[in-house]
Amino acid sequence: MEAVVVVRVGEVVPKISTKGTWSRRDGGSHEDFHRDAFVKDEKITAPGPWRVHLQSRSSTTRNCRNPALYSRQPLPTEWGFIMRAMGILLGMCLLACAGTASAGAYLRVVSWNTLHAGWSGQTDWNGYARQAWSQFGSTASAANGVDLIFAQEVMYDTAAASMAAALNSTTGYSWDYRVTPAIGRTSYKERYAVFFRTDRVQLLSHSVWTDTGDKFEREPQIVKVRHVQTGADYTFINWHTVFGTTAQRQAEVAQIASVFSSVQSSSSSDQDVILLGDHNRDATSAWWSNLTSVSPAASYRVNELTSINTSCGYASAYDHFWFQSSYVSEYSTSGRDYIGNMCVFRDLSDHAPIYLSLYSSADTD
Repeated sequence: MEAVVVVRVGEVVPKISTKGTWSRRDGGSHEDFHRDAFVKDEKITAPGPWRVHLQSRSSTTRNCRNPALYSRQPLPTEWGFIMRAMGILLGMCLLACAGTASAGAYLRVVSWNTLHAGWSGQTDWNGYARQAWSQFGSTASAANGVDLIFAQEVMYDTAAASMAAALNSTTGYSWDYRVTPAIGRTSYKERYAVFFRTDRVQLLSHSVWTDTGDKFEREPQIVKVRHVQTGADYTFINWHTVFGTTAQRQAEVAQIASVFSSVQSSSSSDQDVILLGDHNRDATSAWWSNLTSVSPAASYRVNELTSINTSCGYASAYDHFWFQSSYVSEYSTSGRDYIGNMCVFRDLSDHAPIYLSLYSSADTD
């Protein structure tokens, strides 16, 4: 157990003797020097801020924002200060624990059309897993990792099982999944799948939308989850719009608003509904007027080019997230995932994944 006091340049150092030799441990090397090298007249003179660590065992340490660590043995006269600081720290911890139910945390979501995953030539399961896990975010330097993946164009239930196994081995975490039956009006059918880290996501329910009147070629998958770290609940609508004719696409886009509204009104406790997937239409199109007219207003996140042509170039803005900002207050960031080599990636899919980060400390509904 240790207490920490932050001191900066020009501030008075806690009353600790200037006597004694300090040593710096840096990458395994050791160098002795005197405390006076960065303390003068009991004030910090070296850049910081420095953190004074007061431990109940045999050392007192200071460190700053670089890797160096400064330490020495405390003198007998210092133990009174150390014990008082430990008492203050304990009190602060008790107050913090009493006032905070859970710490804030991010839920990282990916939506991805996986291009006939499971068909011949589309079985690079480790490639799918590496892209989802290691390329989350819009740049190569973005923090990696993902908690929840929604996939479109999964062709077999065995394909979903293989992808989940690859996520387990690639990430080192435990993943589970749910996959729908094959969906489609003709002999050509697809499945939706959701993959989730079991230490971060609790699956509450999953189903396929009851498509009364056969309005959709591939009726959406409805998935409700809980963020384990914060208790925040979300309902996702995973949907791959028909490509077909222009009239068929326009009709489906017009109908999805009724699905969105129905899913939201079906729960009095969860208003955080997020539509995602490959929608085969630019988000700024007038076709979305029914969805943007729901109350409160729904709007899109991500309208970047995401489909990839055979020349390894971006072609169309088809993949989006849609939600009501007044309800999904947890929204943090979104975008198109980073792709290192477009032609290598094109062997995996003809769509870039898109990502969404949600930040919460509790359920806001």
